[in-house]
Amino acid sequence: MPQQQEEWTPAGPYRLKSGQHAGQTLEQILLHNIIDFLKMKWALERNASNPLHLNGYQRHFQWLIAKFDQLAATALCRECGQPAKILPAVGSSQEGYHFVPQPLCPACCAKSQWQRASTVSLSLRAPENFRSQSDKKRAWEAIKAALGFPKKITGQQLFELLAAINHHSPV
Repeated sequence: MPQQQEEWTPAGPYRLKSGQHAGQTLEQILLHNIIDFLKMKWALERNASNPLHLNGYQRHFQWLIAKFDQLAATALCRECGQPAKILPAVGSSQEGYHFVPQPLCPACCAKSQWQRASTVSLSLRAPENFRSQSDKKRAWEAIKAALGFPKKITGQQLFELLAAINHHSPV
């Protein structure tokens, strides 16, 4: 993503004017309908013709993903305190997965108690490795819990939280 787009900050949440989610903000859809948000993300990635000339929807969508990923990058491993990138999940595709809402770093996830666990990335840029919609929803709820989101958070509150993140993600 070009530097100028990373530094751009929208004035407020982006409200959709048409389509299935008309009247809702991208932030509301992210919070409450991760399946549709990911479909919108994939459609945007598939149809982006020129990344240097983005419309307001595209710029806001990319800003939202980048800021969420900056927030996710601040998560610390529950085992060792190092930067965490993943959540473990136990279960199977037949029975469904249970996600542990406590992030782990790759080294701690490789320890014996987590070796056989499936994992989900805290990043919105990473491809999702769970196929069922219910698993994706449970994974998303665990990610929000791991990042300390209140149970009842509005799209406006999410926007304000993300807008307050400084421009440089932690290393």
